[in-house]
Amino acid sequence: MNDVLIIEKGINDLPESPERWVGEHYGSLKERIDRETLAATGYAPLKHAKFIRVITFKVKLSTHIDAIRRMMEIVHKRFGIACYQAAIYRQDSTARLLCSWWDENTKRGIALSYSDQTKLAVTILRQLHLPRPRSTDGWVRYFLREAYEENPDVFKEALDWVASCSPGSTDFEVIHDALQLALDICKEN
Repeated sequence: MNDVLIIEKGINDLPESPERWVGEHYGSLKERIDRETLAATGYAPLKHAKFIRVITFKVKLSTHIDAIRRMMEIVHKRFGIACYQAAIYRQDSTARLLCSWWDENTKRGIALSYSDQTKLAVTILRQLHLPRPRSTDGWVRYFLREAYEENPDVFKEALDWVASCSPGSTDFEVIHDALQLALDICKEN
């Protein structure tokens, strides 16, 4: 996962950058989470709790802060992770996101399984149209599933397009069968 996403405990605001968005500062976010957790559970969060984390990933030159904010709205809906700061650092082609891994409703931390972390990485890569590192070759089912969830007709549309190109060739049959298999697998889940 480390060559796609680096996820670390957040300990302060993101460093300054010309391409930066701040919705809430680290200090006020931490105070709010601590206060609301104490009120809801009767206990202060443990010192080792990682309710605020920084997600770092590589970006393309064409990636802009508004696209990252739109992508994080999708991440929030799917995983419950809310973004409070985002910045792009062109000198090393990375983006950093200061996020709350804390459920506003339950007042508890959000824990993602390895599978869910993979889905998070796939969502970021797909939504921002980022290149896929070689380490993601084994994630094909996650990419296909996300494409299907986004548009259930995606494989049917691709099948229709392939049929209009050159039916009857061996390449057509392989592509057709691969798309049909992807559609069938996504429908089953």
